[in-house]
Amino acid sequence: NNTGASSDGIQVTGTAGVIIQNSASYANGRDGLRFVGANVGASSLVMNSAFVLNVGNGIGSDTTVYPAEALRMDYNGFYGNGTPRANVSAGAHDVTATGDPFTSSTNFALNASGLAELKAVGFPGSTAGNQLQFGGNGYVDIGPLQHQDSGGSSQTARPILK
Repeated sequence: NNTGASSDGIQVTGTAGVIIQNSASYANGRDGLRFVGANVGASSLVMNSAFVLNVGNGIGSDTTVYPAEALRMDYNGFYGNGTPRANVSAGAHDVTATGDPFTSSTNFALNASGLAELKAVGFPGSTAGNQLQFGGNGYVDIGPLQHQDSGGSSQTARPILK
């Protein structure tokens, strides 16, 4: 939450191959995430993160146009940015929310709107039809905090007597 026309939530300069995962960039004066310089974002991974109410771009690059294979971005959420992306490709599983998904500007737990749209849609998710995921289903939320389901079943241990 930075103000000012040149204030970014996350600014990457001079380093390729960064990993930004399960984060939130909220209400910044320019971009939520900004890559500065030629090929700075190359081989980077941006996943399961939320870019919300940034004045400029949710995610942007100032010089390099990144195709999907050069900058791995997917399973991210966007809401209320000037534009969701600039010079970066959309991920096949990105979500455009219809409302601010967070409880408040200081509490990044998902609110009712966020639960409806960003709950359990992150990576890893269902293995159905996705050869990159192995071993069952995941229920990862997009954003920095994970929801807690209530209720459910429980098991009771019983001794085996012979």
